[in-house]
Amino acid sequence: MASNLGPWMICGTLLGIWLCMEYCEARTPRILHAEPSIGICEEFVKPKGYPCQEHTVITKDGFILGLQRIPEGRTPRSNQTRQPVLVQHGILVDGVSWLISPPEESLPLILADSGFDVWISNTRGTRWSRGHTTLNDTDKVHHSPFLSFLYDRETVILLLQSYRVLRWQMYFVFQAFWAWSWQDLSENDLPAMFEYVQGQTQQKLNYVGHSLGTLTAMAAFSEGKLVDMVKSAALLSPIAHLNHITSPLIVSLSKTLISDVRIIPFIPKF
Repeated sequence: MASNLGPWMICGTLLGIWLCMEYCEARTPRILHAEPSIGICEEFVKPKGYPCQEHTVITKDGFILGLQRIPEGRTPRSNQTRQPVLVQHGILVDGVSWLISPPEESLPLILADSGFDVWISNTRGTRWSRGHTTLNDTDKVHHSPFLSFLYDRETVILLLQSYRVLRWQMYFVFQAFWAWSWQDLSENDLPAMFEYVQGQTQQKLNYVGHSLGTLTAMAAFSEGKLVDMVKSAALLSPIAHLNHITSPLIVSLSKTLISDVRIIPFIPKF
């Protein structure tokens, strides 16, 4: 008898935990445009002796992105037109990834000391780009409680994408703030940052992208977008195709739907 009760006790416990989490989330005050109390400039750039400015950019779909500007190096150079450089980080990281090394090993700081006007981007969903004009990063679009009980968010996404459900239908199933893919980074985030930097400097941009930053750039450039705004582009560890990957594990994962499931919130779906 006791053995028969075991599974029901586990299910009851899990259901109780889920109900408590839903209740606590519903009672938690929502604050739009929540931003870190201290920015990249104050925490990672100014302590190293460089001037730094915090900027925000709003994409056409409402995401508020953090953008940092290092207008000059530690030794200002007078009477010099400084060319703008936009540096775009890769997946799983944000703009801080360019600044964790000493100044002589950090690309943005090296560029600033070399006479460039450096801009550091942060894609949507990262710590420095978690704002939105209408959404909170924990907002949920409510659906059937029965569906919520049966599946977690990742499972629902997997099922929907398995049946090739339209994107607008997916939007109404999981958290609205996270309803985007790498294509949105190419179509919305990158153009918004390009236009903002060009508007501030009135010059064409030099672009440096790493990993995911190369994928979004090549996607935009291949469609003729942003080409007129670019003076040069340096692509570090570029991603375009998976044909040359030799790892059996990565190859098998790339051929399954696992690449469509977002395990960590700010990982874009591929």
